[in-house]
Amino acid sequence: MIFPFLKEATSNLFSRPSTENFPAVNVEAKPNYRGRIAYDPEKCVNCGECVKVCAPEAITRTYEDLGDGTRKGTYHFNLTSCTFCGTCQDFCSTNAITLTEDYHMVGDAADLFTEGSWIHEIITGKLFCGADCIFCGLCMKNCPEEAITVDRKTKTWKVDHELCCQCGICKSKCPKKCLDFVEAEDWEAAEKAKAEALVVKEAEEAKAKAAKLAAAKAAKAAKEAEAAKEG
Repeated sequence: MIFPFLKEATSNLFSRPSTENFPAVNVEAKPNYRGRIAYDPEKCVNCGECVKVCAPEAITRTYEDLGDGTRKGTYHFNLTSCTFCGTCQDFCSTNAITLTEDYHMVGDAADLFTEGSWIHEIITGKLFCGADCIFCGLCMKNCPEEAITVDRKTKTWKVDHELCCQCGICKSKCPKKCLDFVEAEDWEAAEKAKAEALVVKEAEEAKAKAAKLAAAKAAKAAKEAEAAKEG
């Protein structure tokens, strides 16, 4: 009864193995393989979308107030709960999260956790645009959440406060420094100050336009008088 199995065992002695010689020979992952999560805190704007969309709740974040107007935020990725679906990567607007091709995830508990920290200014209040806005659109172009809309033709600026993650990038990019975060109790005063500043600004622009038009007319009259004198 053992002869059929003996024949099979003998043939296997001279056949090539059906498995890879790992880890002696490293095997590259297939294209688009979703492996270990990599997190770049330098790119993170703390919008929190990854935490919201993670179905197994494998992503968490903690805060530490540093007492100097800044706070330290840390994102934790639990790879023991992660299903490597890639949704966090898809929703990350700044590409701070990527799923690598690293599948070497057999080890101790520390090897199955990824985390990273950043330090940001503590920002409260809602985004407000002052009277000095020139509608250049830089805030809109740099907003990671696409919360800002700027129309240069109609000279309108709008922000969706529900989308705004208070990262402050728009404020840092504004060439006129007219963006700021205003608390609710100061909003009415800010609107009033803006309206008054716009009245002054429009009056100055009208005055400058009138002066420019008068100068152009004077130059034209002088040129016509010179031409008449020569004729």
